[in-house]
Amino acid sequence: MEMRILTCFFVMTLLTAAAEVRYGCPDGVAFTVRTQEAPAPGFAVLEAAGRPPLMLPRVESASGEKFSDGYTVLWTKGEEAMVESGTLTAKGCRAAARQAALGGRWTLVELAGMPVRAAREAFLEFDPAAAQAAGSTGCNRLSTGYAQNGQALKFQGAISTRMACPAPAMELEQRFLKALTAVAEFRMEREMLVLVDGAGQVVARLRGGE
Repeated sequence: MEMRILTCFFVMTLLTAAAEVRYGCPDGVAFTVRTQEAPAPGFAVLEAAGRPPLMLPRVESASGEKFSDGYTVLWTKGEEAMVESGTLTAKGCRAAARQAALGGRWTLVELAGMPVRAAREAFLEFDPAAAQAAGSTGCNRLSTGYAQNGQALKFQGAISTRMACPAPAMELEQRFLKALTAVAEFRMEREMLVLVDGAGQVVARLRGGE
């Protein structure tokens, strides 16, 4: 095992033309994959926090690219990746490093698993250059800062106007603001922006392009 770890570090120091991609996974696992043609053609170096880097040779795959040393298996295809081993299993992972910053308008369609039906839509519009989002709570105008790092997402300093609204709109506003304070990460599901809390629970879904 010691010789294997030292070999991985040796290979990493010799990389001359490596492609590097960082992946984030729904369960919070993150890892980096480096692939190169020299000095070890057809190999990938897998790095995950708290674990020694692994050098995995490319093996035959019917779809995408597959790397395995007989114990750990790494599979990638486009923006997707999966890792399986005795100590690390991560599925549904996506390329976080190449993931575009959040942008555009997203309309709230679900809170805590319940569909949102409101007379006035609640939405967020992201400005990645300013790291700010503005929109509506379904009652009042909303403005908030946010910090995005890969799939990690944190809303900061949300403020809203104080107009009185009918009871259903006021209730929606309170639930929406509470959900935003709980957000720890996000993921994309087709046209949906899915906001997830620190426990991995979906707190809200917003639809893009509206």
